[in-house]
Amino acid sequence: MAALEVLPFLVALVEGEPEAASAFGSSIVLTLFIGGGFFLGFRSAVRVPVKVASIFLPLLAGLAIGTAVAFPFYFMHFDRGPFAALYEGISMLTTNGASAYTDDEPATHAESLWRAIIAWCGGLISVALTLSILTSLNSGGLQAYKSKLQLGDSGAGAARLRSTVRALVPAYFLVTLICLTLLIVSGMDPFNSLVVAMGTISTTGISHDMGNKVLGLGPQIIVLIFMVMASLHWDYFYAKLKQARNVRFMTTETKQVMIMALLGGMCLTVLPKGESDYGAWDALFLSVSALSTTGYVTDTLELDGVLLPLSISLFILAAIGGTVTGTGGGIKQLRFRVLTLLARSELRRLAHPHGVVPIKLSGVRLAKQDIESVWLLFGSFMIAMVFICIVFAVFGMHFQDAIVLAFTGLTLSGPLATSIDPTFAGFSGLADLDYLILSFVMLFGRVEMSVFMALLARTFWQR
Repeated sequence: MAALEVLPFLVALVEGEPEAASAFGSSIVLTLFIGGGFFLGFRSAVRVPVKVASIFLPLLAGLAIGTAVAFPFYFMHFDRGPFAALYEGISMLTTNGASAYTDDEPATHAESLWRAIIAWCGGLISVALTLSILTSLNSGGLQAYKSKLQLGDSGAGAARLRSTVRALVPAYFLVTLICLTLLIVSGMDPFNSLVVAMGTISTTGISHDMGNKVLGLGPQIIVLIFMVMASLHWDYFYAKLKQARNVRFMTTETKQVMIMALLGGMCLTVLPKGESDYGAWDALFLSVSALSTTGYVTDTLELDGVLLPLSISLFILAAIGGTVTGTGGGIKQLRFRVLTLLARSELRRLAHPHGVVPIKLSGVRLAKQDIESVWLLFGSFMIAMVFICIVFAVFGMHFQDAIVLAFTGLTLSGPLATSIDPTFAGFSGLADLDYLILSFVMLFGRVEMSVFMALLARTFWQR
């Protein structure tokens, strides 16, 4: 972590940003000191059971890394306190993308670069987490997905996570580099191109100096294409880079993403607009942005007040999200497909009460435990959504704002908040307790709530 902080530290020195340089310099020293202490202290720690480590590792590691990446934000915005800094760090790490400092002074180059680095790494880790730990736990029926990433006997828990990250890095880096190059060629400022490229690939929706707006048709087309790519199967990109045979990009999930993005754009175009002003291209861009949970919008999109049909459409798109091995949030296309198949199966059963209606995904019959896992994930998501809204309301937050915060936190679609509710005041004016709650909400959204539901089972704690 300290090594990564050297990059924005050097940028701060080159750009003449003394406060940022001081913040990152202090953070590097503090990170080395604390990290070294933990390394020496836990070298001979007793190993815990795999099932316990698999559940607690993502949460504890997320909190630890989120705290470490928050140090520079805390030093640069000391008057805002530690909870805003923690929220900022975890928001970027989980690829939520919302910022607690939107109303502060414009971000320095070093600060924007640090956000982009955290978000980019967070996107990579999220895909690796899904393909390693969450799949081993069969979270939301993930074992029904047949990955192209073959790791063999690469261990379990943290060891498997590291192997997955190493395997994905080349494809992840290459796609980011292509996006960066095309953005620069399209006329975007090189530094902003870097931040936007990393924000697009990680589906974080961040930029250096333009909020979540993408200026110009050329950059918008490029960002739209790569938002779609970021929400597709990264293990398929890995397989293609390895020149694996029989790699078909047009999987069922990929087709669903394409169809849903187009249908979303069409619906947003024809829905009542009220006083808002946007065209078909703005609607399609917003549809892809919501589906990928990125949150970017075009510079010609003008929303005036809350439009309930538009808000509901964005809710649905962001709740579903992209493929299971994409960097975005939401319950993902695989689970949505299983739920629709279950609904169709129940309708057929009504027509033929004594018939046997198997549920197949890509020609393979789904196991009972996979179906139950999907139901558990969907139920956990809905229960968490209601519970978080109630908690925010109890602490005095307007219920409409509570819904927006809970939803964008669980689906990791922070920048989309102002599109869902244009009257939303933003994330910079929240209380410390709100930042603390949202930090855990984002971690739950990234690791998936159904995993933590296992903690409520008595058998989990039995050896």
